[in-house]
Amino acid sequence: EQHIGELKRKTGRTLLRTRAPKRLWDFALEHESRIISLTASDRFSHHGLSPEELTLGFTPDISQFVHFKFFEPVYYLDDDSFPVSKESLGYWSGVTRNCSDAFTYYVWKPSTNQVLARSVLRAALTSIKSTPNLRAAHDLSNSNDDISDDKDDDTPLFVSQNESFGT
Repeated sequence: EQHIGELKRKTGRTLLRTRAPKRLWDFALEHESRIISLTASDRFSHHGLSPEELTLGFTPDISQFVHFKFFEPVYYLDDDSFPVSKESLGYWSGVTRNCSDAFTYYVWKPSTNQVLARSVLRAALTSIKSTPNLRAAHDLSNSNDDISDDKDDDTPLFVSQNESFGT
């Protein structure tokens, strides 16, 4: 019961800190529980291993969780926006499970109050650097290639997966 209380407190703090709507409490709860499951601890004789690592026997991949923060504004590929821009503004609401590839995320669409599963995202705020532009780190001025070093080019690659989950 102590751990359930800790999970509830962390979920409540996440919702307050991000100013996410209360209707996303279940996504915040799942996100916090997965973070706890992936975090190494010396408690309960874990010997510095995460609960998931103890259970499965191998180090879990945490790369899905390092790109975005909970309720961070993101642009996602929206097929319904034709003929206008194919990107729509939404809010990152967690990592999906058993839905397409490992980098498919939940995105809350405020205009319809739906949570969608999307795998093509980019950060909406330039002040939040979720993923660095690796092309900007390399000096391409000596290269004879026709590749430009455009630091503002965040064009996503299309991967697909368009499932909708109503909340």
